[in-house]
Amino acid sequence: MSLASLRKEYQQASLSETDVAADPIQQFGIWFQQALKADASEANAMSLSTVSAAGRPSSRIVLIKDFDQRGFCWFTNYNSAKGHDLEANPYGAA
Repeated sequence: MSLASLRKEYQQASLSETDVAADPIQQFGIWFQQALKADASEANAMSLSTVSAAGRPSSRIVLIKDFDQRGFCWFTNYNSAKGHDLEANPYGAA
């Protein structure tokens, strides 16, 4: 079996700037509801990237616990690597 044969087609709709909400949080809410309706596995998973005090980037998957106009909420252990990165470089998270 070829690993390439495992690829699935995920296209369900097109995406155009004219079709999205001007407010990115509102647009996320629309996409999140679509993901829930589609029964997407771990629909609340997101990639979080941080930068250490030394400037070294790191990415990992976290789970969104809540979101509103202020942004996204997720939990972390302040003693973890990402906790230290956020303490050293709070604006390096994206």
